[in-house]
Amino acid sequence: HSIIWLILFLLSTIIGLVSVTETTLIASVLQNVQVYLLVFLVVFIFPIFDRQEFDMIMIITLLIIMILVVLPSVGLSLVSSFYYTQAGRTRFIGYFNNPNELARFAALGGIILLYFLSKGFTLYKLVVISTLLLLSVYVIWITDSRAGLLLFGSSIMFFTVFQFIKRFKYSAI
Repeated sequence: HSIIWLILFLLSTIIGLVSVTETTLIASVLQNVQVYLLVFLVVFIFPIFDRQEFDMIMIITLLIIMILVVLPSVGLSLVSSFYYTQAGRTRFIGYFNNPNELARFAALGGIILLYFLSKGFTLYKLVVISTLLLLSVYVIWITDSRAGLLLFGSSIMFFTVFQFIKRFKYSAI
């Protein structure tokens, strides 16, 4: 049964990527479908996953974000036609129509990377995660998205606080 829910989650992620690259009525319908599907998954399905299944979902989501969003954006950042200037701000949009959406996906990838970094690491894992994390931060930075920076910064803050509480709680026992 977990495979069916995993497929639904992946479908929702792909729908989300398609919906932000289009500006048509179909895109807005796809965004609504994605929201309803994600709410359904979070409320009814994710609580029944064990830690290993959840980690697999996070790995697949991370791969999708890195392969379809972050890595192509790093390559496209070398091409000036993927930038625009508005009110004195030069912003990178890549193949997205909205730099805030691009920054949101890059921030999500960065947050997932931090989650995996907190689970312990080898030298190889540290190098790979650090490299991908720096690329995600680079994409957020070149979008000049205040919302993306705020999302990523606040997520790091909450993540750090929860990690501190978790470690303090276990060390006090």
